[in-house]
Amino acid sequence: MRFLRKWGYYALSLLEMGFGFREWGQLARLFLKKPTNKPVLLHLRKNNTRIIVRSRMDAWSVKETFIDRFYERYGSEIQMDWTVVDIGAAIGEFTIFAAQKAARGQIVAFEPNTESYALLIENLSLNGIENARAINAGVWSKSGAMSLMMANDEPLQAQTQFTEDVYEPGGTIPVLTLESLIAQFTPQGIDLLKLDCEGAEYPILLTAPLTTLALVARIVMEYHDLDEEQNHRVLADYLRKLGYQVRLFSNPVHAEIGYLYAHRAEKVA
Repeated sequence: MRFLRKWGYYALSLLEMGFGFREWGQLARLFLKKPTNKPVLLHLRKNNTRIIVRSRMDAWSVKETFIDRFYERYGSEIQMDWTVVDIGAAIGEFTIFAAQKAARGQIVAFEPNTESYALLIENLSLNGIENARAINAGVWSKSGAMSLMMANDEPLQAQTQFTEDVYEPGGTIPVLTLESLIAQFTPQGIDLLKLDCEGAEYPILLTAPLTTLALVARIVMEYHDLDEEQNHRVLADYLRKLGYQVRLFSNPVHAEIGYLYAHRAEKVA
């Protein structure tokens, strides 16, 4: 049954992408793994958004954000004046989506991978986004630096290793805590915190001071089950104890990932 559901989902998704993007030839080249010397520019039919991607995983993420609208389907509709923080912004697909929805609001995006960050900046400029700020940094349980470990040379699957030494050989990227993020960039609080950070959601949320999480009205994320201590059940129980209402959604293909939405009832009209 899972096998049929998996391939049915893939087939439907490819059909959605065929109708959702204008560049069928470019998409085919990405998914057939034909070599390309430069990134591909995708054009969404529905709202004329343009996004530069470098791989089929990038294109898939754009599809999930703009065509499937996963973060609104599993979360809540973004309002015009919201403050939104995007942790794990990658090439900027959700940052752009949120900035378009929260036209009178503020978006702050964090992406530690320098290659992804460069495309994030380019994609924001390409779409004339002026209400979003991008930061080339990660978010973690403490401030300092981290190195990124690529899975299959795929930036979207980069995982983190923390180091106290900012100047460690091989290069590291600065990281900050959720507490310092709010103090520096969104002292008024966060209306929606989005996370897609390959397991870093656990050190970010489970170690944040309660006074920090009190400033976060809503959380939407793709969770990654890592082990007995770092999985969606642990995270959901913890957030419920803090007064959040939590909803969980399974991934149609992968058992170890899914989606979590948490909100504080008293802050949601």
